[in-house]
Amino acid sequence: MGTHGTRRQFLTSVGAAAAVIQTFEPLAPYGVLAADTENLKEIVRPFYTDCLTVNTHADVATIMNRLLADDFQSINSAETKGKAQLIGQVQFFWKLIPDLKWEIQEMLQDGNKVVVRSIASGSPKGEFMGLNLDGSKAFKIMSIDIHTLEGHQIKQVYHLEEWTTAIKQLKA
Repeated sequence: MGTHGTRRQFLTSVGAAAAVIQTFEPLAPYGVLAADTENLKEIVRPFYTDCLTVNTHADVATIMNRLLADDFQSINSAETKGKAQLIGQVQFFWKLIPDLKWEIQEMLQDGNKVVVRSIASGSPKGEFMGLNLDGSKAFKIMSIDIHTLEGHQIKQVYHLEEWTTAIKQLKA
């Protein structure tokens, strides 16, 4: 009975461990349980709906301060901006492009990264990309961003926008 009893205890222990393991989702990249990362798209969404899109219901600086990590970086091929610099730029864009919309077309998530393809549109009033505009001409461009999240905040974003297309549309 010693061998059978030990085997039975072992199999019971293995079965219990397997049941516990099955209650957790597979590990995502960086050792984070997938359950911990499943709503990261919803953390990123307000960046587009409440910050990049001009609206009357949001205080852009307050929301961006909540969404962005203190050591946040916005990176493109020309420069890297910190949190305060990006907040200032977005506030300036709200004044310059009072109808600015940044509409999400697709969101993909892999671990702690969220990729967003969006369409930005608006009618600038004032000096924009070297053009003096009166709001009568509009642009519509595509944007692709790769957000890295840490601790329920956006820590970093790599981004590409079709600003040369916007200039062509505004010159036409």
